[in-house]
Amino acid sequence: MEQINKEKIHKYWGVHAGELSKLSEQAILVKDITNEKYVLKRKTDIQAARNEHAILQYLQDFDISVPTPMLSKKNTYIIDDEGRYFSLYTYLPGRVFSAREMIENPLVPQHFGRTLAMFHHLLSDHPLISQFPTRDVYQSVYHFARKAMDKVESRSDRLEKIYQELESEFQLKVKNLPKQIIHRDAHLSNFIYREKDLLGVIDFELAEVNVRIFDLCYCATSVLNEVFHDKQLSTEWFIFVEKLIDSYHQKNPLSKLEYDAIWYVMLAIQSIFMAYFAQIPHLFDHNQAMFLWLFDRKELLKGSVKHAK
Repeated sequence: MEQINKEKIHKYWGVHAGELSKLSEQAILVKDITNEKYVLKRKTDIQAARNEHAILQYLQDFDISVPTPMLSKKNTYIIDDEGRYFSLYTYLPGRVFSAREMIENPLVPQHFGRTLAMFHHLLSDHPLISQFPTRDVYQSVYHFARKAMDKVESRSDRLEKIYQELESEFQLKVKNLPKQIIHRDAHLSNFIYREKDLLGVIDFELAEVNVRIFDLCYCATSVLNEVFHDKQLSTEWFIFVEKLIDSYHQKNPLSKLEYDAIWYVMLAIQSIFMAYFAQIPHLFDHNQAMFLWLFDRKELLKGSVKHAK
């Protein structure tokens, strides 16, 4: 990310920055001269930034710990710095759980399931739902991902056969799933804990209206992604999925339609990742291998979630 220098941080927000360190391509950790911490984020989509700020404000009204956007000296939450857009947030201290902890500690997936259930319950009544983009899982797979993979040289011959065989069944399974505002990036690193208690949730930039089990499936596949090449942990992943879904269901009941669609939505998420990494061969190959692995283990997955009903 092209950085805003310390002088501009002070100019825009009045923060005397003492140290800047990169967190990601779009985020910088800012420490001021008193060691107070903030997160500076580059914004590429202004409406998405406004939507995120609306969610953060909404959740704060329910005493949910989320990063607070800092009001600038210009009385705005988004700064235009010569055509580059930035927001500054309070920093949530704490830790994130590793994928290994998610699988080996049975309490951790229960924390995550309850957390997602709580957030979905709150966001289901969000008054500004109409301003969020709406996505269709079927369209994302068959009218975006599938086409984006057409020219990938390492694409398996099995993929096209699978997409052809599954299309009608897939469309039927996801067609009537409940939709609402979801986080859309329910990755481990976006859930901050203090000890074993939830401290807060971050990074709502991708929030959208989609099927609510997308977040559950995204969380599950993000854990699988981290342990995929560990035979023991990838086998135990099915137990983790059961605990994750069961704990969600206890707080925010899932319908039979949603249970039946979990495998399909996981395949959809892997398809989206394959499309996203179509130009990066090793990442495409990794996500393709995960897609085929999940496809071949449909019955194992069904067996792991049926007891959660």
